[in-house]
Amino acid sequence: MDDNQSMLIGCWYGRMELMYLCPYYIIYVITYNKVTREIRTAIVFRRGPPST
Repeated sequence: MDDNQSMLIGCWYGRMELMYLCPYYIIYVITYNKVTREIRTAIVFRRGPPST
């Protein structure tokens, strides 16, 4: 990765009560290019371990 790009990587843990799903993970990756002012966002949903 060069100096012209900055990346933010984060994830958080939540529950989707209304959908009656077990807890899931959301991972988002944001890449920003200062020169072209281009923003790329990737969001990945991952199912977490079943809640007991």
